[in-house]
Amino acid sequence: MISRLSVVAGACAVAVAGAAWLLPLGRETRQTPFAGPRKDSRWAADDSRAPVVRELALRQARVWAPPPDPSTVDLAANPSDPDGNLSGDVVRCRYLDGPHEGTTPKFDCVLPNGEIVKVKYGSTTEIQGELAASRFLTALGFGADRMFLVHHLRCFGCLRSPYYAAWLLDSLHLRQAVQSRVPDDRYSDFEWAAVERRFEGSEIVSYDRQGWGWWELDRIDPSRGANWAERDALRLASKVIAHADNKPSNQRLVCEAVRDAF
Repeated sequence: MISRLSVVAGACAVAVAGAAWLLPLGRETRQTPFAGPRKDSRWAADDSRAPVVRELALRQARVWAPPPDPSTVDLAANPSDPDGNLSGDVVRCRYLDGPHEGTTPKFDCVLPNGEIVKVKYGSTTEIQGELAASRFLTALGFGADRMFLVHHLRCFGCLRSPYYAAWLLDSLHLRQAVQSRVPDDRYSDFEWAAVERRFEGSEIVSYDRQGWGWWELDRIDPSRGANWAERDALRLASKVIAHADNKPSNQRLVCEAVRDAF
C-alpha cells in the first residue's frame, strides 16, 4: 500500500521537475541594464476630488479627432516608433511579474527605457484581431492603443510560456520561489508576438469606478465635448470590430494634457 508520505514526496518531485522545465534556456549578457519600470501616468488617483474630476472630464470628453488622410495609412505596418525600442530585429525586454489575469497568454514586460508594455503570444487569434482593430480605429481618428507585431521578442526573466507557468506555479504556491531564482541573463524567445503600447495620456481614475461604460457616452455635453454624430460613429466602429468585451475596465478615460485648473 502506498503511504501518504510517498504520495506527497512524489508530488513534490513532479512539481520541482516541472519548475525546472519552465526555466528559460537562453543566456545573454546585456551591456546596458534595463531601466526601472515607469509607473503609468494617472490623474486624481486616491484623491477625494477624484469623482468630481472624473465627472467633469466625462462631460467634456472627446472620442474623435480628425485623422490624417486615410488613403495614406498603411494598415499592414506597425505604428511609428520614435525611440526604436520596438523596431529592431530582436526586441528585448525584462519580465515584470504581476497578477495572473484573463484567459489569453500574455505578460507585462519592461523595455530598456523603463516603458511597460503588454505582450501577447502564442496561437491566440486575439493577436490578429487587436492588430487590425487598433489600426482601423486609429486610421478613422478614434483613440486606441498602439499595437506592434514583433517578429522576435526576447524576454529576460521570462519562464517558458510565462502565462501558463504563472497559473501552474500559483496553484502550487511556488511562483515567487521559482521566479526569484531566474538569473538576470536568462531569457525566453517569442516569435510573432503582439506588443501593446497604451494610448498616451494621464488616466483619470476614481476610487469607486474604473474606465467608462458605453451608456455614459450620453452624459457628454455636446457643447463642450463629442457631438452626437461622433458618438454614434464610435458606436458603429465598435460594432464593426466586434468589441464584445466592452465592460468599463476595457475603456480608459484619459487626459492628453493635464491643466492647472484640475
